[in-house]
Amino acid sequence: MIDGLVQTLYSEACRANERRLVALSGSRHSGVETVATALETIEIPAEKRVFVSDRDEFQGRCVRPADTDELMGQTWPAIIVDCHDRFEPNVLARVVGAVDGGGILFLLVPDLDEWPDRRDDFDETVTAPPASVEDVTGRFRQRVVETLRTHGGVAVVDVDAGEIHSRGTTRPSESTRHDTPDSSLSARSSLPETVYDQCLTADQARAVRALDGLTEDDTAVTLESDRGRGKSSAAGLAAGAMAARGADITVTAVSLSSAREVFDRAEETLSRLESLATVRETPAGPDGHDRADNREDGHAEGGYTLETTTGGTLTFESPSTVAERPDAPDVVIVDEAAALPVHLLESFLDARAVAFLTTVHGYEGTGRGFEIRFRDRLIDSRLEVTDIRLSEPIRYADDDPVEKWSFRAFALDATPAVELAVDDAAPETVEYQRLHPSDLLENDHRLRETIGLLALAHYQTEPNDLARMLDAPNLGVRALVVDDHVVAVALLAREGGLPQAMQESIYEGSRITGNMIPDLLTSQLRNPDGAAPTGVRVVRIAVHGSVRCRGLGSHLLGQIHTESADTDWVGTGYGATPRLIRFWRRNGYQTIHLSTTRNDASGEHSAIMLHPMSDRGEALTTRHTRAFRERIRESLSDALREVDPEIVRNALAACEAPPAVSIEARGWRAVVAASYGPGTYEADPGPFRDLAVAALLTDTDLTAADERLLIAKILQGRPWSVVAVNLGFESTGRCKRALGSAYTDLVDRFGAETPLVKRERERFRNSWNRCEQNHGLSVSSLWSRLKPRDVTAIISHILHGWDYPHRHAGVTRRWCGRERRSGGSVRASGGRWVDTVSGFRPRPVSAAFREPSDYCWDQRRSRTVCRTPRCEGDWSIQPHHSCRRYRWDRTPVRGWSGRDSRRTVRRRLHRGTAGWCWSPDSCPAVTVHRRRTPRVVDCSITHDWWDSRRVRLGCRAVTVAERLLWERVLSTTCTVTHSCRHCRQPARKTDLIPG
Repeated sequence: MIDGLVQTLYSEACRANERRLVALSGSRHSGVETVATALETIEIPAEKRVFVSDRDEFQGRCVRPADTDELMGQTWPAIIVDCHDRFEPNVLARVVGAVDGGGILFLLVPDLDEWPDRRDDFDETVTAPPASVEDVTGRFRQRVVETLRTHGGVAVVDVDAGEIHSRGTTRPSESTRHDTPDSSLSARSSLPETVYDQCLTADQARAVRALDGLTEDDTAVTLESDRGRGKSSAAGLAAGAMAARGADITVTAVSLSSAREVFDRAEETLSRLESLATVRETPAGPDGHDRADNREDGHAEGGYTLETTTGGTLTFESPSTVAERPDAPDVVIVDEAAALPVHLLESFLDARAVAFLTTVHGYEGTGRGFEIRFRDRLIDSRLEVTDIRLSEPIRYADDDPVEKWSFRAFALDATPAVELAVDDAAPETVEYQRLHPSDLLENDHRLRETIGLLALAHYQTEPNDLARMLDAPNLGVRALVVDDHVVAVALLAREGGLPQAMQESIYEGSRITGNMIPDLLTSQLRNPDGAAPTGVRVVRIAVHGSVRCRGLGSHLLGQIHTESADTDWVGTGYGATPRLIRFWRRNGYQTIHLSTTRNDASGEHSAIMLHPMSDRGEALTTRHTRAFRERIRESLSDALREVDPEIVRNALAACEAPPAVSIEARGWRAVVAASYGPGTYEADPGPFRDLAVAALLTDTDLTAADERLLIAKILQGRPWSVVAVNLGFESTGRCKRALGSAYTDLVDRFGAETPLVKRERERFRNSWNRCEQNHGLSVSSLWSRLKPRDVTAIISHILHGWDYPHRHAGVTRRWCGRERRSGGSVRASGGRWVDTVSGFRPRPVSAAFREPSDYCWDQRRSRTVCRTPRCEGDWSIQPHHSCRRYRWDRTPVRGWSGRDSRRTVRRRLHRGTAGWCWSPDSCPAVTVHRRRTPRVVDCSITHDWWDSRRVRLGCRAVTVAERLLWERVLSTTCTVTHSCRHCRQPARKTDLIPG
């Protein structure tokens, strides 16, 4: 009887290209025997079966539940899942997508009436001490049982009694044919027509056409779909065709088995094009980067390569290997991108061309990580992105009942409330509610809105979270509701309050589940009493996308704080980004820890923050914020060296523990000498680090750019060249001067009352005054000695940023002397430069440049010179270019190739091959914002620039002339730092023009 039912279901599935689900309720032994007999009846051989279980008692391929990610990208006609020992939602959600059209999925489950009350190994992971596994409820299994009994296409059989409770037949019609691919696609594509002939749907043909665009550099294609839509096959078809034309393509994924479909379709394409030369398999490397692939023959692989007769290759490499050199191949294809950490996905953005293939509703690996945390970074990159969404199934029919069952049971397609329903939400109009698990189980509408909101806002939301939300004894859901729609939701976990014996066990190295913050405080931060206070951890918090920035998130946290008044603290842990840290800081949270390793899923360092709710919680928070302040100084030069300085800056700003600056006399001498005198930071970095930490933890006058500089150079110890590039300085010299300027302010801020600092600072100032007297330099005398050509050159350089001001200011420069030839080029020797003023008569500076808007650049015109006075809106002077347009992202300039790297562009600009363009190593950064009184942000000129062009104006002439011009032209003040070229004495950083 049961065999006949299975045969009927199998015939229906094959005829309609759908799948069927059979739940075998009863003892495990009876279920195994029943499914073995049924598979023999429908004649599915053992090599076509997959048995998912921790036991090896079945003929066919056996896969452990923890290894089911190997099944991604594969299809099988029959899969059997053993749910007796461990029923994990993530495992079943992954396995469902691996059943092919015309196949059957068997579930071996306990008696359905008793199943919700049973506990298994998965329940051990749901509970959290001091609760026990008996406190776990069975609401999620109750939901699954209800869907099994009521959903079409699902048969329920009692194997112990031999009874059929639900037949699961649907009497479907014949399988409908897929839409015919558009023939015009092949006409507009460079790929052979035979490639499009292999496409099964119009969606797949569009995907292949989009992937053909990867032949152009700086392009990216994203293919998104639910499982079974053919995105991997489309990538294989396009990759095979591109390799046949000689392209080098690299495919990467979690494992080779996950990308097997890509290589199968590529190999088939190359065979049809008669371009396949060899197929090579390489074993896994000793470094362990390449993950072993459990093939049917048991052979472990690390690589797979298809070589073509035209010299092209299609190679599989591990993600970490590709991340080290993403620009080596012509194209990089990332299969199941959602299963990779975000920091690896970011490294692929340096590739010449890249394709990302990801599943939308599969929750594989990082789940929504690709869409939530990576999508914005992809859009902001230099790549031109093409998005393709595949909706028509290929593995099975569009109305497949098993897919609909999985979406319903695990809420995989849950979405938030529509925008119009929550458009009026505000802190004054919403209602704070506690969503009890029983209410969520009964109200499917409310449950789907809650899960949909969490899934869209958090990259790690997965089917296991649905089970924990309904069953975990220490989890709770809080929401803001308007008109019966959820607009904000928070998932809370009650932690701490552990018994003394368990605290000692954790301190000695034991791990504890469900108590993340107490475990961190006790085991890692070495606080023996860290698990004693009770607290509430905000596991997830999400606000509807259409009503963000209205204060709803802060309002929800405020209500949670009020409700948690009986606890000692409210805490959180998350992947740190500057925006998130600022959000939590605004709501009173303080940083106690920044993880030294990246999160495997997000690729970010995790931040742990606490908000004290009692005196006990205040003492705990203060203790650990101080400890964080003390250890961050050393961690930043070691494990946290690569962390974004902006993250560190915000994390320290949320640490309310201002330190007492204690620097020895030797240290103060070193700092003052580097700030006011000839000293350098490298001579004694220790006191510089102490001042940097104090500055970041104290309210100072430093700008955000100065604080980032302190973190990157002083605390993290990055090379000058790296710091200058990362923080946007034109040269390392400008970077060093900015650091000296910052420490001048810090010396005045923290050492003003120290007698030693006063004496050292005054000594350097007196030496500067002596230098002025010795050389007879004064502002008035210097201005009178400047020649017209000097004034013209200075004005042109400062106001316009021209690298060769004499060519623009009417000054002609020619070489007088002998010339010699070397290597085909003419080099000047034994002569001198002669400047001739022609066709230009400089007027007094006050008259010639009274209105600075006569010389401004309009930022709205793609960095084109605007010579129209009085431009509307904001204007700025930024010497980033001359009259010619160019961009740093490989845009051709005067016939340059699009393949020229940024370094090549800079080198050519520096050599002047692009005409009168800016040289980034020599030109100042001048920014003037249009206000009632213009304000100069920075206007310092390097002496190297002037010396290299033989502009001899005498000691301090350039610096003083620059200051004088800006004083008279813009009526503002600025500060400069200079070291005398003649006597090597430092200049004082102060106002040079009285009044």
